[in-house]
Amino acid sequence: MKIAAFRIPSVCLVFLFLIGSVAGCSDGGDQSWLLGRWVPVHNPLNESDDTLVFKTEGKVTVETTDNRTIDGEYKIRDNFVVLELAVPKRATEVRFMISDDHKRLMYKNGAYFERKG
Repeated sequence: MKIAAFRIPSVCLVFLFLIGSVAGCSDGGDQSWLLGRWVPVHNPLNESDDTLVFKTEGKVTVETTDNRTIDGEYKIRDNFVVLELAVPKRATEVRFMISDDHKRLMYKNGAYFERKG
């Protein structure tokens, strides 16, 4: 009887570990679809036309329309690409929703980017 009682908690712990491992993998995987230059295709508010350049090892560069560059890092969290940019005086986080087909990065104002190389 003691052996059966010991197995149930062990099975539960293994199950919880497996669920946590699968959930932790949602940010990983093949991210090659993201690498390269992303340009604004639709910009309904005519805000900035900056280009996003995603590189390996979680690095990103924003190329601004006035020929400046802003370096930062990115992570994929759930269905979003989250940029952490090194802007003077403060760190800035910018979130883009990923389209289901990985062909668009959509900003909250309705603008979206597509990969061009």
